[in-house]
Amino acid sequence: MERQQPENAIRAYKQAAALEPQSFDAQYGMARAALKIGELDTALVGLTTATRLNPRSVDAQWDLARTLDTRVQSPDRAIDAYRDFEKRFPGDPRTQLIPNRIKALTPAARAAATPKPAPQPKPTPPPQPPPEIVSRPAPAPAQTVEPRVQPRPQPRVEPVPRPQQASKPPPKLNLRKPARRDTVAATTAFNEGRRLLEQRKWNQAIAAFTRAAELDDRFTAAFYNLGFTYSTMGNREMAKAAYVETLALQPDLHEARYNLALLYFQDADYNTATALAQEVVRLKPDYAVAHYLLGQIYSARPETISQARAAYSRFLDLAPTHPAAAVVRQWLATH
Repeated sequence: MERQQPENAIRAYKQAAALEPQSFDAQYGMARAALKIGELDTALVGLTTATRLNPRSVDAQWDLARTLDTRVQSPDRAIDAYRDFEKRFPGDPRTQLIPNRIKALTPAARAAATPKPAPQPKPTPPPQPPPEIVSRPAPAPAQTVEPRVQPRPQPRVEPVPRPQQASKPPPKLNLRKPARRDTVAATTAFNEGRRLLEQRKWNQAIAAFTRAAELDDRFTAAFYNLGFTYSTMGNREMAKAAYVETLALQPDLHEARYNLALLYFQDADYNTATALAQEVVRLKPDYAVAHYLLGQIYSARPETISQARAAYSRFLDLAPTHPAAAVVRQWLATH
């Protein structure tokens, strides 16, 4: 079958594996075909199953170790696989390569934040608001309450606040529901997405996180990282959709609610942004940047300046050394 086109070959092997799930040849053949076209989650499942079915297959065990090392980039699991290979096949010449690979992987394994695959690993990068809101100055002092807008030339004229935009529901992600949840394959796809995210390969990261969510529709971190990546790319509507799905799975994930509030604020939907940010500080009163965001929202409208003062003051209480603290103090001194 491997002489066929790779896509046809993997389709044939998947069918064979479905018919005979205990067939080593079907599982190993599927894994090799999947590696050729970059379906790493399928490859890893096939290799893991193949080595379980035939622990004496030297090539399957080696392919598993190399895939974990060079393709999936999971240092701790690769080290385990190399050591298992070394123990099972001490006479194989490839064992001579293993000490150097383990030595190279050990620092990465110690430094890696990636846990061993689990149904719900924490997302990477860690939940952080987009850089704009963290480093963005508070509203300019003097005559304007509008963030990042210079005072008008007329000394006594107040600027007109941005109009409130009507709220509209975010689009649907329209992901496929899994016929059977596969947490192992989902976690592999998720880890691949994190690696791509760190490399700033946004579209590929979205594809990987989408695959993870479709393999396990309860995988909160996959939906969260979809939102984070869409937001980084500037696709605010799809980011909203992903964060809504995240909160449906885990309502107490404050980072997702905060990021969703920020997206609505950026779209000038102050009512929705306010409701979301208020819910964040209700559930987690010490969430400093949520108070900062509330200050931004309230300071955009003259009638809510007093609420802005209260929100900014609370932000300073919680984060007095934050990069935005100095300009917030300046704004408070003039309002």
